[in-house]
Amino acid sequence: MRSKQEILKLKEQAVALRLAGKSLRQIREILGPMSNATLNEALRGVPPPQLKSGVTAVLPIPEKLASVEVAAPGEGLEPSLRGPKPRVLPDYTIRESRPPGHTLPGR
Repeated sequence: MRSKQEILKLKEQAVALRLAGKSLRQIREILGPMSNATLNEALRGVPPPQLKSGVTAVLPIPEKLASVEVAAPGEGLEPSLRGPKPRVLPDYTIRESRPPGHTLPGR
């Protein structure tokens, strides 16, 4: 069990690391083993680090692909690539198994 002084020191260090952009996992690696509850309590009210927003590179489309037309799903594919044909289920209609007027013996 940690003393109150140790908990306060831990909280100060955890908050400083969080404000520096460290994740919970990174904080735990730096400060040493502790439970999720202890770390969450120490960081209560401290916002998570901002997601890194950088410029995403846009690559040019090669000329071969720029002129390709996209077909609707299933169109233009070989029959073997279109997927399985829908199954036709047999008709399971309940029918009278005895001819009309037929009764069981003894009735």
